[in-house]
Amino acid sequence: MRKTASQCVQQITQGLADLAAIMDGKFTATRQELLLAKYGMTCTVSAAMKELCKGRHAVNVMLDDGRLTRLSKGVDVVSLAEYMEDAKNHDFRARVARQQRKPARTAIRSRASTKQQPQYITAFEKPQEGEPIANASGC
Repeated sequence: MRKTASQCVQQITQGLADLAAIMDGKFTATRQELLLAKYGMTCTVSAAMKELCKGRHAVNVMLDDGRLTRLSKGVDVVSLAEYMEDAKNHDFRARVARQQRKPARTAIRSRASTKQQPQYITAFEKPQEGEPIANASGC
């Protein structure tokens, strides 16, 4: 059904009134409310890409590591809004979780001299009193 000219004018004036309310600071909607009004409960990965200004691979990585929530038809808009509000904290927690999954290097081989057997020290081990330092070159 086509809109009449008066309906179009009414829609434009309503949009201008909303814009004026936003500019005056009277209209306060949260990002979550705006995204829910725009997309509903779920949006596609393509829509999430556009909202986050990121590529498809980045959005899929966010879905895999839990920064965004995947629903049956796409991305949960509530989790998308929460990520947009505090992206720095979400990225930090994902980075820490990713680092905890990686195997840590436990021993470092040093070559203090060729006459001695190679020494193995752990990353947090302090040498005992009178014990030679493994790498005395200052590196």
